[in-house]
Amino acid sequence: MRSRIAGQTTWSEGRVNSNRTDTTWTVDGIQWEYQVRTVGGDNVKGPWSGTVSAVAHPKTAPPPRIVASRPIGQDGIELEIAPPDYPPPSGTK
Repeated sequence: MRSRIAGQTTWSEGRVNSNRTDTTWTVDGIQWEYQVRTVGGDNVKGPWSGTVSAVAHPKTAPPPRIVASRPIGQDGIELEIAPPDYPPPSGTK
């Protein structure tokens, strides 16, 4: 499997040992391109497939709420946290 940001010329290649892959550390609206090929060991490789693309729209859970914070000694901090508010406020992801 290989991937790149649309419009780039350099591909990033890697092995995938399942029927899926996840693109991480991406930004909303970035278009990614992908190609796959079969591999039979280190020396037997098929041709690359045609290119398919997808646009990233990552969604992450909102952060926990910090209820209180207290200093601990000279170089520490203790945080009291609570689960995030659901659903997240309108306009946030």
